Amino acid sequence: MLQRKVNKPVDKTEWHMTPQTINAYYNPTTNEICFPAGILQPPFFDPEAVANLRDIIEATQADVIITSTWKYHGLDAMHTLWTLREMPGILLGITPEAEHDDYCTRGMEILKWLTDNAPENAEEYRYVIIDDSPYFLPEQMDVLIRTSSKVGITAEDAAHAKELLMQP
Repeated sequence: MLQRKVNKPVDKTEWHMTPQTINAYYNPTTNEICFPAGILQPPFFDPEAVANLRDIIEATQADVIITSTWKYHGLDAMHTLWTLREMPGILLGITPEAEHDDYCTRGMEILKWLTDNAPENAEEYRYVIIDDSPYFLPEQMDVLIRTSSKVGITAEDAAHAKELLMQP
């Protein structure tokens, strides 16, 4: 199918999803990022949640690592999304796949990223986890800000994150 389209004008009437579909993807073969309108509506895209994330980053100068299911779109797609949203700060990367298939997978992914990337004094590395999942390692619970998948990052979540990140 791809061969039939090479060096031909784009067919702007061809759609692979309806606008109300809740999905997003990156297709590296065609260099295509698709965000149908459904994914751009709350709670999947909530301008207030994005503003609250922006507030955290601007107030704390925090860098960001993606560990949610968004990471499966790849780092290039995340950089594109970051640019489109005009987000401040630096998107450092995405966490690696955990080699464990247990209830703490995201926690293991974060631990692996910190082990591989944090400075030598990693115990002093300050970070927060903002996620709607409760499944993290016991030692990560003090830095977990549990959000609602239906609401996103609230002003209260942002205030809590800033408090944790700016502690002396």
